[in-house]
Amino acid sequence: MKCKAGAALTRDGQFVSREIIEYAMPIADKICATFGVEPIATSIMDGTHKVGSLHYLGRAFDLRTRDIVPARREAFRAALRRALGPEYDVVLEDTHIHIEHDAKTSHLTLQQENPDGNKVAA
Repeated sequence: MKCKAGAALTRDGQFVSREIIEYAMPIADKICATFGVEPIATSIMDGTHKVGSLHYLGRAFDLRTRDIVPARREAFRAALRRALGPEYDVVLEDTHIHIEHDAKTSHLTLQQENPDGNKVAA
């Protein structure tokens, strides 16, 4: 997987998690290949995110979607979601897909996912 210029793998002495670098990114590489797009992480531990974002803990990254036609982006998100499994949230945003390792057992009681991949409060 390539990283956009400025996408950081470290922040304040902390490194991206193994669950992202050794598991999620290689799976994303394979799904990107099946969709015929180059895998590019646009944000990892860099940038400005919501308070409490898992980006700051090295447990999330954003995957570029601009090379996927809009009509196929939901199928792309769904393929990532299936391949990554229940410990990962995969959310289609306007400019990217957000992938995070979120292994909380109470996760489903805190938030639910719409069929379109957007999170809503439970």
